[in-house]
Formats: sequence, C-alpha cells, structure tokens
Amino acid sequence: MRHALLMKYAYQIVLQTREMLRALPSLVDVSIAEGKHFTVCGDVHGQFYDLLNIFELNGLPSEDNPYLFNGDFVDKGSFSLEVILTLFAFKCMFPSGIHLARGNHESKNMNKIYGFEGEVKSKMSEAFIELFAEVFCCLPLAHVLNGKVFIVHGGLFCVYGVKLTDIRKIDRFCEPPEEDS
Repeated sequence: MRHALLMKYAYQIVLQTREMLRALPSLVDVSIAEGKHFTVCGDVHGQFYDLLNIFELNGLPSEDNPYLFNGDFVDKGSFSLEVILTLFAFKCMFPSGIHLARGNHESKNMNKIYGFEGEVKSKMSEAFIELFAEVFCCLPLAHVLNGKVFIVHGGLFCVYGVKLTDIRKIDRFCEPPEEDS
C-alpha cells in the first residue's frame, strides 16, 4: 500500500514539474536582488546524501534562498530517484526558489547506460522512465544571472558566433543528438 501511495504522489510531482518546465524558455533569465545570495550546484548524480549535505550547509531552497542545479541530477549514484523527486518537489513548492537546467545525463541514452533507467524500473515502474524522459526534454538549456553570468551544463558550442538569441530559439523538447553537428 505504501508503494502505491508513493507512486501516486511521485506521479503528481513529476506531472506538475513537467507543466512548469514546459512554460519556461530554453534560456532562462534570473534576477538576483542586490545583496542577496544565489547558490549554483552541478552534477549531483544521484548522490542523495550529498544533496542533503548541500541543503544542510546552505539551507533549503526557497524564494529567499534560491538555487540553480545545473544538470546531471541522475545516474551513477544509487539514489537518483530520490534526488530528482526532491528537486522536483522543491520546484513545485518554490517555482522561483529553485532553477533546474538540463545536463547531458538527462537523456534516454545516458539513463540507460548509467543506471537511472534500471533504478526507476526497480523502485517505481517502466512507465515512469518514459515520463522522466519527457520531463527531461522540458528542462531549460541555460540560465543567465542578472544579465551577466551565463550558465550552461555542457559548455559552449563548437561553432563561433552563437549568441544568446540563438539559444533562446532552440527547440529543446526532444532528445539531444547522439553526436555533435
């Protein structure tokens, strides 16, 4: 019975997060008030206890204590499901208190190779892996803090002349290409 209850609430969290992420642009502009802090984290990779340690050191995400998690939430660690559900739950509670960007591990291929797919199938169900894949495609690709700091998980483009306006136009609602173009 507890498993069915967990799945019900997990499903609601993931669906609500999907709707919130769909409404965001590919490049999100974030304003930080003068004198306020903003925490940027990357590559949690399913390390739930590391995530808890981050929150212990810096406080929980909220509108007054904003975070940006810059991709690679899942894979490699044994608690990827717990990490992603926690981040998504905070996104639902504090939409402007936590920002999420897509990393290279938020893709079907990486999830199959590095363990998230198997973990989700084991702890939840096969249907959840497809739902997560869909939500991962909704994650923004980059953020700009106060019009000055550009944050992207995967680095810069292999071609010259790419502008922020080009990133804003990217249709991110798909799986990333397997190789650079």
